[in-house]
Amino acid sequence: DYADPSDPLAVHKAAVVLAGLVGTRGGRRGGDLARALDRTLGGGLRVATEVDVPHGSGLGTSSILAGALLASLRVILGRPVEFEPIYDDVLCLEQMLTTGGGWQDQVGGMVGGIKVSSTQPGLPQRPHVEPVRLRPEVAEELRRRLILVYTGQRRLAKGILRAIMGRFMSRDPEVVYILSYIREIAEAQRRALERGDLDEMGRLMAEHWQLNKRLDPGSSNPFIDLLFEICSPYMSGAKLAGAGGGGFMMIVARDEQAPARLAEVLARTFPATDVAPWPTEIATEGLVVSKT
Repeated sequence: DYADPSDPLAVHKAAVVLAGLVGTRGGRRGGDLARALDRTLGGGLRVATEVDVPHGSGLGTSSILAGALLASLRVILGRPVEFEPIYDDVLCLEQMLTTGGGWQDQVGGMVGGIKVSSTQPGLPQRPHVEPVRLRPEVAEELRRRLILVYTGQRRLAKGILRAIMGRFMSRDPEVVYILSYIREIAEAQRRALERGDLDEMGRLMAEHWQLNKRLDPGSSNPFIDLLFEICSPYMSGAKLAGAGGGGFMMIVARDEQAPARLAEVLARTFPATDVAPWPTEIATEGLVVSKT
């Protein structure tokens, strides 16, 4: 049974079914699963995964994990590792999990570096990925000023996505306007990064966050509002990752000294809690599958 998002192995179960290793009606009893794997692989299968990010983080980890699992299963089955079909498979897998979703998280995690991802109207959706080229000194400054702060709260995006998509499909004027404006913000962020203007990048993040709260008031709560207020003197801008409501707060620090000062403030303000900065780097390489 893979249709329970709270099951820590739900993604793994759905990936094995989606890859065709076992049928949707098999695998409930050990003998059924063993026979199914023997038919498809000629033996057993051992899958080991490690995810050091909390569930409901807003970082798209379930989609990234699903992409890595499906790519690995393609290698085992002798199929080519092609990203576009995997994007679609991850979308299908998340429907199997009942969480819903799109293509943005798997594209964001599987393709390395900072990028702008877009699609044309209509179906099927075909993501187009354009890398954002940073000057070396800008990339280094961003590395020093980018902060991820864990809020200590978790929230699944499932309900948020359904509510927003329902309003969009009914052509709610506010939702249609906000989603169009968010796209414009993404383009403006690309230009700011290419210019090396990280303060403008932070300001645009803050503007995006205000739009997120208009789309879904549940994106924030009194504790998160307090956390933003405490971090405010140390940042050019910030927003919660993903759908909001918890998870990680993404911050562009005011300067290169601000991250250390903010870490001290958070440690004093929230002792013996999970609220703290996490080490972060821009992943330049993306998904790599190796066979030994």
